[in-house]
Amino acid sequence: MEELRERKTLQVNGVERVYTIVQPVTREAAIPMIVVFHAASANPDAMLRMSALGQKPGERKELVVYPENTNPGGAWSDGDTAFVSMLIDDLLKQDKALDRTRVYLVGAGAGGAFTQQLGCLLNAKVAAIASIGAQMPVGLEALCKTAKESMPAMLIGGNAFDFWRRQNGCQGEPVAENREGFRQVDQRTMKNCKDGAEVVQVDVKGQRQPNAPLWPPSATGEVMAFLSRFRRTPQF
Repeated sequence: MEELRERKTLQVNGVERVYTIVQPVTREAAIPMIVVFHAASANPDAMLRMSALGQKPGERKELVVYPENTNPGGAWSDGDTAFVSMLIDDLLKQDKALDRTRVYLVGAGAGGAFTQQLGCLLNAKVAAIASIGAQMPVGLEALCKTAKESMPAMLIGGNAFDFWRRQNGCQGEPVAENREGFRQVDQRTMKNCKDGAEVVQVDVKGQRQPNAPLWPPSATGEVMAFLSRFRRTPQF
């Protein structure tokens, strides 16, 4: 497999934080950066295998970053926000080939809930988010009151669609679509939103059944297609 994988560390407020970078051997100029947050029961390696982001050379060329949670088996914490913010800044400053306008966040399970929080807390740096298999985090509405920018959001599963359509100032009714793909039975899309944002909710057949995969088949392609439509010049 033509990829470069490297485990790295970053000092954040005196604490050593760990993350893994995956990137293609042959790089192009202005590649996007995707930060992927693992579920509570997983780790960066498991998340990499689950999502396959960064693992298909020739199809996609992006830098994929897998931060590691310091709370094994638990949720991401408020202290992780500073880590992610510093990590984005650090990588953009170090790697001039990265496209500053295409920084995306993706998470599954607890990582998906954390992704939604960061969609508000770091929305001046992030172009779009995707949350998979995660419910709306408790207190998200209060957390997002100070967010100045809209945030395009794809939600695969979960219950946060109405929140994000309100948060992004979307007008009108969602467009419903039943189609194939990854066995999805329903998709709702809001496009008439502030600053050109969109909110997409995908409900997957069987996702809530026992032993159903947290990351549905073909979700990676759906997520990438959504994220790639948005850009934002980071404000820092």
